[in-house]
Amino acid sequence: MTGGSPTPVEVGSHCLVEGKIEDREGVNGRYGIRFQLRMPEDWNGKSLF
Repeated sequence: MTGGSPTPVEVGSHCLVEGKIEDREGVNGRYGIRFQLRMPEDWNGKSLF
């Protein structure tokens, strides 16, 4: 698993959702705010962010 842990972490079955917000052109090419969500296999469809 990637992210904030300095060491590898075992996780259960999940779905990796990746996205980018506000994709735009900058002086050094295209960029945006990238994110990842790891949703558990039995996710109930609700989210609080």
